Amino acid sequence: MSDKVKLKKYEIFQPLLLAFMVIVGMILGQKLEQSSTPEQKNKAAQISSSRIQPGLIDEAVRYINARYIDSVGTDRLSDLAIQSLIRNLDPFSVYLPAGTFADLPNQSFGQSYGFLAKKIKSQWLVQKINPGSPAQQSGLRVGDMITRIGGQPPSNQTFEGWTADSLDLILVKPESGQESQVNVKKQLQSVFRTVDPALILNSNTGYLRIRHFGDHTYDEFITALDTLTTKHHLQHFILDIRNNSGGYLEECSRILNQLFRDKNLLLVTTKGRTVRKTEYKTDGRQLFNINQIIVLIDGGSASASEVFAGAIQDLKRGKVIGQPSYGKGLVQEQYMLSNGSALRLSVARYYLPSGRTIDFNGDYEPSFEELRAAQGIKMIVHKTIIPDIAVQADTSLNSNEWQAILDKINEVVLLQKVDERKGRVSKNVIQDIQKKFVASLAPAQLKFIGGEKERVRSLLIQSWAMANQDYKTAEKERLLKEKEIQAALRQINP
Repeated sequence: MSDKVKLKKYEIFQPLLLAFMVIVGMILGQKLEQSSTPEQKNKAAQISSSRIQPGLIDEAVRYINARYIDSVGTDRLSDLAIQSLIRNLDPFSVYLPAGTFADLPNQSFGQSYGFLAKKIKSQWLVQKINPGSPAQQSGLRVGDMITRIGGQPPSNQTFEGWTADSLDLILVKPESGQESQVNVKKQLQSVFRTVDPALILNSNTGYLRIRHFGDHTYDEFITALDTLTTKHHLQHFILDIRNNSGGYLEECSRILNQLFRDKNLLLVTTKGRTVRKTEYKTDGRQLFNINQIIVLIDGGSASASEVFAGAIQDLKRGKVIGQPSYGKGLVQEQYMLSNGSALRLSVARYYLPSGRTIDFNGDYEPSFEELRAAQGIKMIVHKTIIPDIAVQADTSLNSNEWQAILDKINEVVLLQKVDERKGRVSKNVIQDIQKKFVASLAPAQLKFIGGEKERVRSLLIQSWAMANQDYKTAEKERLLKEKEIQAALRQINP
């Protein structure tokens, strides 16, 4: 048989041979799949049952990349495709393209170093120092004049977008008029306090503000609570979680556990389609004798904060006061992709003791039989936490007129502090500040504050206390003027 005849026969049987090899491969693949673990089998079944066809996405990307009028790039097209998919899930599931983490906005100058400066005439003066910040630890004081920062004269640009690990400041102290050098280190967000210093509002009521549920929030909370109960013998507490966007549910549940004496009370449940159901319950090991509890919330209270307020409300442990919460009852997990990007997906929901969930975007509507609190009281179905006592937020200080008044108060107080450090001590400092403040106002501003003398005096006291780094006095003065705090104190001391 000639070579040509052999080649012709091979060409005839070649398609049959290839088809046979494909069939054998499919059979072997099927046997391999059957011998895999149950978890892998389940995942394969889920993908096939949802009829996801990655080939279509790849095919569309190839056509666009090859034929579209402008050059887009495969990576850019992939990002757009994933973003479109995620956008249609829920508001909290997000796609983070590669490099997003490095591009996140920096902390503000005040957050990073713990102080703010103000230019008055030609001088840059330290105006505010945050408690416990690197600035306070460095020995910086309100009224110090900054002549050099990082070897350069200070300017508006100096205090914007600074990223150095530390600042070298050249200061002039008002007492001596001589220059001194101070180094202020940058503070990372990971070491920020999440619980503010404890405050005593009156003879029987303490105040604690939880800004975020972070890694060490429980420990910070217990330390602050110990100060109020053991040292000052307080039994009633106002817990402020306004503008608390959430954080770790474990830390939230550990704090909740300290507010209940009973054992095995259900605080919150998490469950999702592919996530194991988890229940958080009390263990009955209460460290302190806590009587009445008030929780303050607002539209910035979200996620774990809503669990906190919702559990207190469902179990009738205390009153919730303020404005409706945000409405985010979803648990997120983050998954890294091969190119350095990430998916942050909602994988479960929070369920409060009554059975209700919190999700303004969800379509879950439990029945009234599910919505029974521990005492058998039916709860109102809603997708946010509705306060037991609604108090309208006071936003008047946010107006442009009040902002100008506040700026003027802070400026007068700062100059008064400089004078005091130079030895010009006043017998009645608040009265002197008030006179200087009134003298600095324009006629329209004087008319504006005509009926607000008590508020102005309170703001002066707050500002002067901050200038003296007496943070507790400043914060207490501010809080006692708030409608939410006043409503809370009326509940505790009717």
